[in-house]
Amino acid sequence: MTFSQKLNKTWIRKLFHCTAALSGALFLASCSDNKLPSPPKAHPELLLEIYDATSKGEHKLALKKIERLRTIEKTSVFLSELESVERNNAVMEQVNQYVETGNFAEALKYLEAQEIRNGTHDDTTEAKEQIRMLAEIDTLLNKAQTARSSDALAKTVEDLRKTAKKIMISQKIQNFIDRKESEIRTMQTVEKDRMQFGMIADIGAMLEQGNAEAAVIAAVLALEDEENPVLPKILSVMSGAQGRDK
Repeated sequence: MTFSQKLNKTWIRKLFHCTAALSGALFLASCSDNKLPSPPKAHPELLLEIYDATSKGEHKLALKKIERLRTIEKTSVFLSELESVERNNAVMEQVNQYVETGNFAEALKYLEAQEIRNGTHDDTTEAKEQIRMLAEIDTLLNKAQTARSSDALAKTVEDLRKTAKKIMISQKIQNFIDRKESEIRTMQTVEKDRMQFGMIADIGAMLEQGNAEAAVIAAVLALEDEENPVLPKILSVMSGAQGRDK
């Protein structure tokens, strides 16, 4: 599992108020395919402290200890590579903290600042892209929650599905999208009923005022669709108005 997948899963859980712990770190992930240089043999106790810190995910602490050991072992290639990996892990640890609180803008700003300071890295590049998509999903989820019309909700659900194809989402978000998609049909039915009720009310008001356009509107509706369910109601209103006129 890549860091971005772990970061995504962490945010998804937070997004739905779950309390699962963060996934593991990236310790030595970037060096896993290569044979590592030998660690320094001097100061084994400090080296053990470094390994202990990395195994616990305490990357900032590990980085401080590595920097301390490097002042002693200045030519160690092992420590140089380990420092690079742990610096990256410490960056990701901070990014996770921003992501957990939904502070995507700060996460991106922090990553960009670190890239300027330490150079780009595959993990930071991937993390930035994942965070941008998480921010987009977060915005779309909020839009879906507050959509006031079926058209608005349909557009948002469509955008959610497109974005979800680019990133691994949780089953809870998938269920949310499916639920909102079913709500579109309900909203469309309610909107149609509301429109028909408003049309009947408008024609009734026009008839009360003796407006001949009411009959024209009814005739147009009949020509467009003689099985339109609103027609019997309109004709009933028109018949009632004619009865009162007599």
